[in-house]
Amino acid sequence: MIEQNRNKKFIKDIFIYGVGNLGARLIMFLIFPLYTFFITPDNLGYYNTALMTIFLIMPFVNIQLRDGVFRFLIDNNDENNRKAVINQSYRLILLAMVIASLLFFIVSAFIPIRCGYYILGLLLTMSFYEVQIQIVRGLGHTKLFVGCGILSTFLIAIFSIIFVVCLKWNIEGIFIANILARLFIISYIEIRLSIVRNYFSLRVTDTGIIRMLLKYCSPLIMVVSFMWVIGNSYIYFINYYYGFYEAGQFSTVLKFATIIELLAVIVFQAWQETSVLQLNSKDRDRYYSSILNSYLLLLTGVVITLSFILKSFYGKLVDTEYESSIIYLYVLCVAQMGYALQAFIAAIFQAKKNTMRMLYIAFVSSIVSLFSNYLLIKQIGLMGIAIAYGISFFFMFICYLISVRKTVKISFSTQTLIVSIVALAGGGIIFYHTEQILWRLIYWGLCMIAIYFTFPKTILSGAKSFIIDKYSNFRK
Repeated sequence: MIEQNRNKKFIKDIFIYGVGNLGARLIMFLIFPLYTFFITPDNLGYYNTALMTIFLIMPFVNIQLRDGVFRFLIDNNDENNRKAVINQSYRLILLAMVIASLLFFIVSAFIPIRCGYYILGLLLTMSFYEVQIQIVRGLGHTKLFVGCGILSTFLIAIFSIIFVVCLKWNIEGIFIANILARLFIISYIEIRLSIVRNYFSLRVTDTGIIRMLLKYCSPLIMVVSFMWVIGNSYIYFINYYYGFYEAGQFSTVLKFATIIELLAVIVFQAWQETSVLQLNSKDRDRYYSSILNSYLLLLTGVVITLSFILKSFYGKLVDTEYESSIIYLYVLCVAQMGYALQAFIAAIFQAKKNTMRMLYIAFVSSIVSLFSNYLLIKQIGLMGIAIAYGISFFFMFICYLISVRKTVKISFSTQTLIVSIVALAGGGIIFYHTEQILWRLIYWGLCMIAIYFTFPKTILSGAKSFIIDKYSNFRK
């Protein structure tokens, strides 16, 4: 019963985070084409570049407290200790925001920055918002956390219509829409939970808590930066060796493969919580292994399903100029498995508060990424970039797994590995060597049967129990 209950809770968390992430992504998917009708490509390109720069700088501004504050709250039942963690987190983020603002004013005095104040405003509001929303999650308000994510995206869409469509404020309107949406959510959270009023004080300083937070968060700043290198450096190699046209084709097909990345984010958020709560359980290693084996099988099924569906409809989803990029899809989908698996193990490192070990591995993985991109694009072109993308993440995952096994005996079962490897290898053969939908459908069916009978029974039982409960509540 204990096993079934914790599996059901884990699946419930995946469902909740899934609703939030899918709802937010759907709204943004609908609003982005609207921008193209009112904003010129060069202006939209500048906004995307500014946003990418903000994401690169943001870990240094919020000191990755978004991860730290969640980790030190989720299994903390001492109200005084919670108050100390939140209070010192606020003090750190406010200090970092002041320093970032001063640096911006110094730089902008010598280098003119277009939309500079809007960029600074979005950087600061996003940094504070990320910490605030993780405090909500760490205090156990999961549904509020998910709801705020959806509401934030909905507000961005509404404000975008007002400022971009109606008032025609160009990209300045997008910046303002994003800033206002997050300010509204920060205010809404304060109205609901009174976090600042109950937990924050400028007069209280706890150097012990500050050192603890910085020790945990500081390595994660560089981990996120190295992950940015792994996930984005490919574009510079393609631009240098081939040009913007090929870069556009590759980026387009990668957008479809990142559907698996969305699944990885959803599972990571749920697993981040579960891995902490089960860290000291007696059967931790067996339970962790059970979830890891289930996840590998799930990813295998998703890769085959997604790639086969897109193979059948790709020509209807993209313009004819982009159709040839389909050849990279299967490799990129498999590569995204590496991203998902390394994130799974990263959550265990975070649960054990061993973030320094993550830093070393992320650094080496970023070097592997740059080297494999350089070597393979010269040898086999864009397919080499797709392969390098996978090599980087799977290398990172394997290093993580080897390292974490020194303290947590997590492992794959032989049966799971055989089914996944054979299914993926066969899927690649079918994907690249047959155009017959019938053969893809038959192979897909066989893979789903094999995956179902290999799936850990305790996880299936928890999933069935969750579905039955949801169906019963719906009928009522």
